[in-house]
Amino acid sequence: MSIDVSPANAAAIEAWDGPHFERFVKYRHMDLGPAGEILRVQGDRAAHLHEPIRAALRDELGPLVRPGGVVSTASTWVVTARAPG
Repeated sequence: MSIDVSPANAAAIEAWDGPHFERFVKYRHMDLGPAGEILRVQGDRAAHLHEPIRAALRDELGPLVRPGGVVSTASTWVVTARAPG
């Protein structure tokens, strides 16, 4: 068996720009991303952290906003396996 593992990096464009940037931060990062997972797990105990985390995400993601959306680098691994014969 032959197995190949290689990184694949590319520019990723999230089509959430302009007035929708707040929705992008909320949906993509507060609802789905790792910050959202921590907040969900902690429930009401983390309610006081929602706005500071949202503000930090806005500050970090703001410079990535371009006319076409939020542009950042995406990374993944491509794994290919071939059975002999």
